[in-house]
Amino acid sequence: MKNTNKTKAELLEEIASLQHRLAEIEAAASQRKQAEKALREKGEQLQSLIENSLDDVAVLNSDGTVRYQSPSMGRVLGYEPADQTGMNAFDYIHPEDRPTAEQALEQVKQNPNFPLHIELRAPHNDGTWHTLEVVLRNLLDDPTAGGILANFRDITERKLAEDAKIKHAAALARAEELQRSRQRIVTVQESLRRDIAQQLHGTVQNRLIILLHKLTELEQTASTNEMAEEFKEMRRKLGEVMEDQVRPISHRLYPSILRRGLTASLQSLGDQFETSLEIETDLDEAIRRHERIDPKLIPEQIRLSAYRIAEEALTNAFKYAREGKITIQMKTLPEGEFHLSIADSGPGFDSATTASGLGTLMMQDYAEMAGGHCAIRSTPGKGTEVMATFPLAAPLSEPQARMKPSE
Repeated sequence: MKNTNKTKAELLEEIASLQHRLAEIEAAASQRKQAEKALREKGEQLQSLIENSLDDVAVLNSDGTVRYQSPSMGRVLGYEPADQTGMNAFDYIHPEDRPTAEQALEQVKQNPNFPLHIELRAPHNDGTWHTLEVVLRNLLDDPTAGGILANFRDITERKLAEDAKIKHAAALARAEELQRSRQRIVTVQESLRRDIAQQLHGTVQNRLIILLHKLTELEQTASTNEMAEEFKEMRRKLGEVMEDQVRPISHRLYPSILRRGLTASLQSLGDQFETSLEIETDLDEAIRRHERIDPKLIPEQIRLSAYRIAEEALTNAFKYAREGKITIQMKTLPEGEFHLSIADSGPGFDSATTASGLGTLMMQDYAEMAGGHCAIRSTPGKGTEVMATFPLAAPLSEPQARMKPSE
């Protein structure tokens, strides 16, 4: 029979072993309590962050069912959290955005460490659709969350501002394209005017001159005085057509006076209207002196644009301000530009309520085509002023006398 009596040493060894095991159990229990405390504190911290978040925070099951909804739901979309808990989140998404949301949820479930950002529309309690920025995170294995964490931020105002900005940019682009189109039209128009003017001044006028010579020959060789008088009368009428119609039309199509410089052209333009209007000219003397030596001091396109603006302004003054006084002023500016002003003392108009007519748009197009700008200022009863600013070809300096060939 086996002896079960244990020695004192063996008993002490067993007691020590039991004490060691008890210590291990107590240590494990302490660690578990610390872990439970840390987990509880983490949960409380997460709960506090969620409940105090300005954004809407929800915890979803893997099928999209709402397990938890933060109190901020009321601030974001106007619902009470209890109204959402237990519902499927996909039921509160715009039908067009639901496929995107479903696909995003599947992607998040397959990538636990990959937060996914999407935008979707959700209904507000007031019946309007709001755009939300959503961040999805897979916390299914997290003992605190145990689901899909969804963070919603209302970006409706930002999206509206972005859409307005895009629309504004598109409107500006359309306006710029329209402006470029008008400038192209002006350019083509001036090109056609010049071609027609050259045809009238050249081919047509030369043929008329040949006819005049032919009529002169027929007048001289007429068999009777009566026939000679008829040829003479025909020659006189043909000459009147050349002087009173062909040449003025050619000049209006393209003013050849521009070859003598802008100041000479503006002075000539004022002289043309002086029989019907009281006109006073105040043209920059420095430019006038320079153009006497170099008529091309101001580039041709700028000369033409300034002339057309002055012509349109004087035509309008002839229509609406014939009884008043008109001033044509041209002066240089220190920024390497010159300023052109045509002002009348006529009835004027309210520029704030009067829509811009074709003449106004045309003057602006001519100015912009030449790198300048044009504006019209008018007040009822106080007249109208057309103001245009253009760049000069180069800063002005005192003109040098033209050298003689022998020098």
